[in-house]
Amino acid sequence: MGLNTDYDYATVKYNSVGDMIWVKRYDGSENDLDRINDIAIDRGSNVYVTGSCLNSGTGFDYVTIKYSPTGGVIWVRKYNGPGNGSDAAHSIAIDDSGNVYVTGESEGSFTVTDYATIKYNSFGKVVWVRRYNGVDDSIDVAEDITVDDKGNVYVTGYSYSSGKDWDYATIKYDPSGYIKWVRRYNGPGNYIDAAQAIAVDKNGYIYVTGVSFGLNTDRDFATIKYDSTGDIVWIRRYNGPGNNIDVASAISVDENGGIYVTGESYGLNTGRDFATIKYTQSGDVVWVKRYNGPGNGDDEAQAISIDKRGYIYVVGSSVGLDGFSDFTTIKYSTLDSVKATKSRNKSE
Repeated sequence: MGLNTDYDYATVKYNSVGDMIWVKRYDGSENDLDRINDIAIDRGSNVYVTGSCLNSGTGFDYVTIKYSPTGGVIWVRKYNGPGNGSDAAHSIAIDDSGNVYVTGESEGSFTVTDYATIKYNSFGKVVWVRRYNGVDDSIDVAEDITVDDKGNVYVTGYSYSSGKDWDYATIKYDPSGYIKWVRRYNGPGNYIDAAQAIAVDKNGYIYVTGVSFGLNTDRDFATIKYDSTGDIVWIRRYNGPGNNIDVASAISVDENGGIYVTGESYGLNTGRDFATIKYTQSGDVVWVKRYNGPGNGDDEAQAISIDKRGYIYVVGSSVGLDGFSDFTTIKYSTLDSVKATKSRNKSE
């Protein structure tokens, strides 16, 4: 929170040893609820953040900011959808040419919320805007976006369908913003299916993961591999040992084709735990790693990343011995061994 500004964007740059280099804040026109939902960095070390800000007369809008490596504001871009209501960007991606892609949810003129995906060039000029209204003119929420080395854009999230509730809805756009295909997925439970994350590998295969109702298993991880034409290669589901709520929140692919999925999963008498899975290109499970924090409470993995040496980093929150949630990072090797676990109290 700022001084007399309620919640603001706050972007912090640290060096490699954790020293703060700069902090930049952004307060929308209403001095009210401004929230960053995603961040990205390009090859030139420029920093991009996106989310939603409350603005006078237009409600919540997308607000995307580009900072220089030294923290100077290069540009700020806002997007107010045709419904002039609530618009919230959820994800951002940058291609090798410096084009910027933002997606999220946006009120339509006669729809509840639609996917709204925007391509900006490196100068912040809008190249195209594409909206997706699902089959029932109802709630459609884009959660994640990625781009391949040919400039194709992939968006995923969830979209309401009468009789099936929410389904995964994944879209491939060409570089000009034309739809190549849309693929929907309704899980075996015929209920809530909400994609949360997407990744693409160097061979053009697309991977989507999220949460999906199973048959007598409540909510499970559901990970789908598509080929470049949108055909399903495989679907893999994961039901944790607690046979309860399991929600995948992030996915990443390494240089050798390994697929890594992480999220939260109910254990046996451990509440929600981190659950991280490695799959092969064929969809075989290489390993599953679970983490129950020292407080034996609810632990939620929220992000995953892989470095150039192949180490896997999972980040989220876990309950400590004091009963409060801490920031927690786990480092794994590709062979599944834990290299390090670090927790830090959120108040520090």
